[in-house]
Amino acid sequence: MIYKFTPTFSIGFTAKSPTFMNIKDDSENYTKINYFLPDANNAHYQFVTNDKIGVSSWEYNMNTPYRLSLGASQVFSKGLLTADVEWVDYGAIRYKDAGGYNRIQEDQMNQSIKDTYQGALNARIGGEVLFDNVFSGRAGFNYSGNPYKNADYTNYTASLGIGAKLGRGMYIDLTGAYNAINYKESPYVIDEAHWKTTSPVADIKINEQMSF
Repeated sequence: MIYKFTPTFSIGFTAKSPTFMNIKDDSENYTKINYFLPDANNAHYQFVTNDKIGVSSWEYNMNTPYRLSLGASQVFSKGLLTADVEWVDYGAIRYKDAGGYNRIQEDQMNQSIKDTYQGALNARIGGEVLFDNVFSGRAGFNYSGNPYKNADYTNYTASLGIGAKLGRGMYIDLTGAYNAINYKESPYVIDEAHWKTTSPVADIKINEQMSF
């Protein structure tokens, strides 16, 4: 839904339902071992497991989270400015066994999702300015909320670009983007009361620079 308060200012609301998916995983695996004699180029002995031993099939249903967003847009004589916020309830993801045979695993999977994920608020803002009839500049910022419970997680992207209108329906754009992801993760948990120390925590920082 979009409501225009004035010819240049509008507010929009979007609601996205969950996506219902049916997934089937088929897999086959086997082991192949080659034994070589010292300084030999060809295998002295080969061992291969039966292919049928590693055949498996798994069918299940997944529901992605719903999304609610609210945005605003303002048009100026030489450009525009847009911003929106989005709520995503990652804890609403649901798993269901397609055949209904393993309810215990189904309950455990859904409980694990609830214990791991939570709702997150994402925010985006961007703008464009027209320098003249040919060149334009753009800038944007995107912040992704923390979807994990009991986790220190941040993810944001900033971008800056320039575009040119070449005429006859042809455009050229050049954009640079900087993405930063910071989070802390414990590779394993120890008995802190027994060892009288905290579990190890890895502080991971990922910084990426992109241009296109």
